[in-house]
Amino acid sequence: MARFLAAEAFSSPSDELSLLPFNFERTGTEQFLVSNMVGDFIRLTEDEINKLIDLKLKPGDGLYEKAYAAHLITGSRQKSQQQLLALRLRSRMSFLREVTPLHMFVVTLRCEHSCPYCQVSRQSTDRSRFDMSEATARGGLDIAFQSKSSRIKIEFQGGEPLLNFGLIKMIVSAAQARSSVLGKKVDFVIATNLALLDDTILAFCKANEILLSTSLDGPADLHNKNRPRPGGNSYELAVSGILFFFAHYLRLASRSKPNNIIATMHRAGWNSTSAVFNEFWTSIIRGLHFESFIHL
Repeated sequence: MARFLAAEAFSSPSDELSLLPFNFERTGTEQFLVSNMVGDFIRLTEDEINKLIDLKLKPGDGLYEKAYAAHLITGSRQKSQQQLLALRLRSRMSFLREVTPLHMFVVTLRCEHSCPYCQVSRQSTDRSRFDMSEATARGGLDIAFQSKSSRIKIEFQGGEPLLNFGLIKMIVSAAQARSSVLGKKVDFVIATNLALLDDTILAFCKANEILLSTSLDGPADLHNKNRPRPGGNSYELAVSGILFFFAHYLRLASRSKPNNIIATMHRAGWNSTSAVFNEFWTSIIRGLHFESFIHL
């Protein structure tokens, strides 16, 4: 009589298996990248992912062990695995218990660009009723300063936030007044397309140590396609704004903190990836920091 049971005795049969939440994306011919709900990922062939989805796998076939270790499947009696996944998810999402130090103020929905990938319900530049009111802004500051963090960040977004520059100035002034009373450090960022940047705005940004974040989606043809505006010159305005900022702000302010340039990788740009990187690696912007590419 055998002293130990076979390995199959310690596993749930395949008909008791169920899928756990996961995402997947095709990465090549018959190749998929599969990630679980806590960010672990594995690569599977098309045949493997079809078997996984249909739960046509069993202990010892290799795919079962791979899917189980990646928390893609579970069984009705595998409570410890489910508890481990829940613990990891709870740890990963623990930041939600705290009041965030980052607060975004969408000061207007107006914008003179009409980018196809923009998540905002864009409004034309003449529709000022889509601007944030001063009362709403002050209410937002009430929430922002409830953060337990000793340092908070206020980021102005839109639309194009510089179309409501008056409200930005009010918020910055009010936040600085509260900062001095409460002893909280406040950082400011404006996410802008730079088309409206001028001496007055730049002087205000420099005086109040406001960082600028902008988008450059690649060379002129790609940027203008991704970020259309009347006149078709969004690339020219973006680059001239970067140059203007670089000449009159970075060198004079002697700042050590980076300002950000973001590239959005839209479908139209997948065949121009090298051109996008080359556009960043120029003498114009080599001294700046660029953020992770956003894939849409």
